[in-house]
Amino acid sequence: VLLIDPYSQSNDLMTKSCSPNYFRVSTPDAVTTRMMQDYVKSTSAKSWNLISMDYASGQSFAKSFSELARGMGGGVEQSLFSPTGTTDFGSYISQLSKPADGLVITLFTSDAVTFAKQAKQFGLFEKYKNVIGNGFATDYSLDAMGDNALGVVNSVSYTADLPGARNAEYAKAFERRTQRRPYYTDADLMAAMEIYRAAVVKSRSTDPAAVRGAMEGLKTSTIFGEVEMRAADHHLIRQHGMGQVVKGPDGKTRFQMKVLKSGPEIYPPASPECKVS
Repeated sequence: VLLIDPYSQSNDLMTKSCSPNYFRVSTPDAVTTRMMQDYVKSTSAKSWNLISMDYASGQSFAKSFSELARGMGGGVEQSLFSPTGTTDFGSYISQLSKPADGLVITLFTSDAVTFAKQAKQFGLFEKYKNVIGNGFATDYSLDAMGDNALGVVNSVSYTADLPGARNAEYAKAFERRTQRRPYYTDADLMAAMEIYRAAVVKSRSTDPAAVRGAMEGLKTSTIFGEVEMRAADHHLIRQHGMGQVVKGPDGKTRFQMKVLKSGPEIYPPASPECKVS
C-alpha cells in the first residue's frame, strides 16, 4: 500500500527512514528551520531570549536556535524551560523581562494559551522588537488566545488567504461546509488527496505500484499552487512562510503572511541516505 503523509515533520523521513511506498506532503523540520533562519536574519536582531517546553523537542530547538543566533553574530541571553502543563508562568515572565532584541516561544496547546494570556497581563511582548513563535501561535490556538498573541510571527505553511483561484475556491467551500476557515492540517490533507488523484489519472490505475510510479516526479496544480513530488525522496516541494497574528475584518485573529517562499527556494537537496528505488 501507499502512505501519503499529511502531518509528520521529522527530518529522518527525508534521509535514513524514507521508504519506496512513503510520500510526504507536509513540511519537514528542515524547511521550517530554513524559514526561521531567513526571517531571523531579516530582523537584524542580535540578542534573544527563549522559553521552551522542557522535553526533547524544546531542548533540541533551543540548542539549534542558539547555534543559529551565534552564527549570525548574536547570541541567546536567556534560555528557559518550563514543564509541560505549567499553569503559572509568572516567574518565567519576570526573568524574560530582562532586555533582549527578540523573544522566541516554543510552547504548545494549553501551555501556549496560558503563557499568551499571562504575557499580555505583564506587557511582556511590548518589551521586545521581535516575538517569534515556534509552534506557539497556530490555527488551533488562535481563537483561544484572542488578542493576546497579536503581533507574534510564527512559521506558517498555509493560510486560507494564500493567493490563487484554486485555494480561494477550496477555502470558500470548506468554510461553507464546516463554518470555519481551513487550518494548515486541513490543507495538507487536501493536498494529499489532490496528489493521489493526479497520480491515479496519470497512471490510469489504482494499483499501488502504478500510482507510485506516476507520483514520482509528478508536477501538478494544487491549492498550494504548482508543486512537484520529488522523485529522489518522495517529498512534495511546496511553499512555506512566516505569518504574523493580526486582527481580521471579522474581528477575529488570523495570520497575515510576512514572507512566503516557493519550495525550490527552501527545500534541502535530496539526501543520499534516502533509498526509494
